[in-house]
Amino acid sequence: MKVEARSVLLSISGLIFLVAGAFQLAGFFPLASLGLLKAVGLGLILAGLALMVSLYVKEGGACLLLAASIFILVMASVGPIVVPFRATEAKVETLDVGEVGPVSELSLSCHVGLGSLEIRTVGNTDFYVKVVYWAEEEVLKYQIKDGLLVVNLTVNFSAVRLFVADWLPWSAELRTSSGSIDAVLNATDLKSLSISSSLGSIDLTIEALELAQNCSIHVSTALGSADLDVSVGPGVGCSIRAGAGLGSLDKELTGFRVIEEEWNYLYARTTDYKSAEVFLSLEVRTVLGSIDISARRL
Repeated sequence: MKVEARSVLLSISGLIFLVAGAFQLAGFFPLASLGLLKAVGLGLILAGLALMVSLYVKEGGACLLLAASIFILVMASVGPIVVPFRATEAKVETLDVGEVGPVSELSLSCHVGLGSLEIRTVGNTDFYVKVVYWAEEEVLKYQIKDGLLVVNLTVNFSAVRLFVADWLPWSAELRTSSGSIDAVLNATDLKSLSISSSLGSIDLTIEALELAQNCSIHVSTALGSADLDVSVGPGVGCSIRAGAGLGSLDKELTGFRVIEEEWNYLYARTTDYKSAEVFLSLEVRTVLGSIDISARRL
C-alpha cells in the first residue's frame, strides 16, 4: 500500500510540475486576476491540505513534494516566475538622440531566448530605443547606414522591457523562443512589424488613428494564444486575416465587415476599405492556441 501511494503521489507531483512549466512557457496565467498576496494564501492553503494527506498515507516525503508542486503551480498560474540567471538588478541601455545623432528611420531586431518581452512606443524625443533587462552582458548593438538606424538586441536568459520612439518611421522584428510577448504600439509611423514566439502567448494592442504610410503586421505563435486589440481612424483601411490551426477564434468587430469566416479562420475589413487613403494589414496565426480579436473603427 505504501509503495502504491508513494508512486501515485510522485506521479501527481511530476504532472503538476509539468503543467506549471507549460503555463510559464506558453505565457498562460489563468489566475492572473487573483493577485500575488491572494495567490500566496491560496497556495499555502492547498499545500497544507496536501501535507495533511500524509497523516493517512504515511508518506511524508512524497506529500511534501506534492505540497511544493501545488504551491509552485498556483504561483505559475498568476504570472511569470522570474529566475535571476546572472544578474539580480535591472540594467538599462539607451540610444540617446544626442549621442547617436539625427537619423531618418529606425529598423529594430529583437530576439529573446528564454524570457518574456514587453514593448511600448513612447513619444519621448530624447532617445530612439531604451531597453531594460536582467543579464550581465551588454545586449544592445547598433549602426547607421545612410540615415537608417539599425538596432539589434539579443538576450539569452532574461525578461526584457523595450521602449521605442514613435515619432520617426520605423519597422521591427520581435521574436522569443520561450516566452510571452506583450506589445502596446502607436502605429502612426510604423512601416512593418513581425512578432513571433515559439512557446508563448502574444498580446498586441495597436492604435492607428492615422498612418504616415501603408503598414503590415504579422503575428504568429507555435504554442500559445494570440490576443489582438486594434483601433483605426476614419482614414485608415484595415484588413485582418486570422487563422488558428488547433484552437478557437473569437472576435468582436465594430465598423468591420466579415468577408470570409470559418470556425478557425477569419478575414474581415473595415466597411469603407476600398475608399481609404492608407492601409493597415494585419495577419495573425497560431499553430496550437486560440485567437481573440477585438477591432473597432473610431
